Formats: sequence, structure tokens, C-alpha cells
Amino acid sequence: MDDILSTGPRIATWLHKTYPDGARAKRVARDFNVALPTAERWLGGARPAGEVFDAMVARWGPEVHRLGLPAARLGGRNTDALRSGRHL
Repeated sequence: MDDILSTGPRIATWLHKTYPDGARAKRVARDFNVALPTAERWLGGARPAGEVFDAMVARWGPEVHRLGLPAARLGGRNTDALRSGRHL
């Protein structure tokens, strides 16, 4: 359960690295077609909705997928899929 609860902060850290400076929230909002307050909440550590997380995975790949579903919690072929870069 801790993994799920810490998904938002992990994604926020990713967004801060991916959008390093200036107008960060506006760029996130534009890239994911959401309202500015929504992007600001994500940057503050709120967990995005499932469909947005899917869009993030589609955009950035398995590294982002691991933020929401850490490999240690998946096991088996799902872990292998993540390591190989295949989407589940």
C-alpha cells in the first residue's frame, strides 16, 4: 500500500526533473491537456488519474511506469516486461 500512496510524490519528482525550469505547471498542463490547478497538484505530489498516468507512460515509457508500479511489487513476467521496456 505504501507504494501506491507514494506514487504521487514519485511522479512529482519525475515532472520536476522533466520540466526543469520556468512555467513548469503551464507546460505540464498543456502537454496533458489539463487545467493549470490540476498540473500544480501533480507537481505538489498528488497522484494523477489512471488515464493520465497511461498517457505519461505512453509519452515517456517504462521508467515512468515503474513510478506507479514498482517492479519489486510486480514480480514474475511483469517485472521482466518492465525491464525489457515492453508495456504490460
